[in-house]
Amino acid sequence: MPEGLKNFKIKKILKEVWDWDKVLVISEYQPNAIWSVNRAMERNSTIVALSQIMVLIEAKIKGGSIDAGLKTLKFNKALFAPVYEGMPEEASGNKYLLERGAHPLKRKKETLKANLDRMFEIFAAYDNNFNKTLFD
Repeated sequence: MPEGLKNFKIKKILKEVWDWDKVLVISEYQPNAIWSVNRAMERNSTIVALSQIMVLIEAKIKGGSIDAGLKTLKFNKALFAPVYEGMPEEASGNKYLLERGAHPLKRKKETLKANLDRMFEIFAAYDNNFNKTLFD
């Protein structure tokens, strides 16, 4: 969160499906800290550092989402960005990130659902390396 935990609220759209057994809410700020642009940008670095893979659905050419995407690439983490016909202006940053090394996230022709095969390959490789100890 780019603010303190005392400011956390479950969004209305999520209330019906919210499950505290499946969610972790964290903040690196004081409990009463209020939202700010600087905190949101700092938070992006934390999100990337804690992630194995990032999926960026829509990034404008400026703003927090593209900042997170660029940081993902800078930290040599896998970044996926959807590619589809008629992408809106809100997704103009997707092309920019794809040109800089993001993996394209496309639909499978057979199912018309997201093709996550490459993502699972990266996860598997990460798991194989992550489970090693200093003595392996």
